Amino acid sequence: AAPAADNSDNLPGWDAPLPSQMYSGYINVTHAIGMPMMVHYWFVEMEGEPANADADPTLLWTNGGPGASSMFGLLVELGPLLLNVDSLQTESYKKTGVPTLFRNDFAWTKLGSVLMFDWPPPVGFSYCGGDPTGDGHSCGDWDDERMAKLTYAALSGWFDAFPERRSNPLYLTGESYAGIYVPMLAEQILKRADPGVL
Repeated sequence: AAPAADNSDNLPGWDAPLPSQMYSGYINVTHAIGMPMMVHYWFVEMEGEPANADADPTLLWTNGGPGASSMFGLLVELGPLLLNVDSLQTESYKKTGVPTLFRNDFAWTKLGSVLMFDWPPPVGFSYCGGDPTGDGHSCGDWDDERMAKLTYAALSGWFDAFPERRSNPLYLTGESYAGIYVPMLAEQILKRADPGVL
C-alpha cells in the first residue's frame, strides 16, 4: 500500500541497517491551493512489531517558525537517527564530508510511527511551480488560513498514499509556531469530518 518509489533503505551518514522502514516523497496539493505545489514528507515506521494498530499510532510532528523545516525536529530531537556537534568530528565525516548520524535511544519511533512534512512550501524540500530551486517567495504569501488548507490537503493526500494508516490513531504534535498550525489542522479535520478522507 505504501508507495514503493518512496521507500528509503539507507541514509547518508549511517552505515548500518535503518532502525525501521522509512519513506520520503511528495504530496501534490495543487488542487487545494490553486497553484502547482508539492509538499515533501518523511515517514518513519515504528521500531519493532506493535501488538495491534492502536499500539502503532501515527505521530505527526511539526516544527514552527513559521517557516522551519520539520526535518530539524526529526534529525535533532525525536527521530531514530540524530545529528549533533559530534556528527562533524568523526573519522567518517573527515573522510567523506558527510555528517555522521547517531542512534537515538529515546526516539519517538519506539512509541509509534513518525510523520513530518516540510511546510509551508518552499520550506525544506517542498516547492511550487514545478521548480524545486525557487526562492523563498516562489509559493506566494502565507497566512494561517492558507496554511490550514495546505496542512489538511497534505495530510489527506498522505493518507491516500498510505491508506492502511487510516485505522491507526493519529496524534498532532509540534513546537513553537506549531501552536497555531496544530489546532488549525485539527479544526480542518473536524470541519471536514469525512471517514473516507481521514
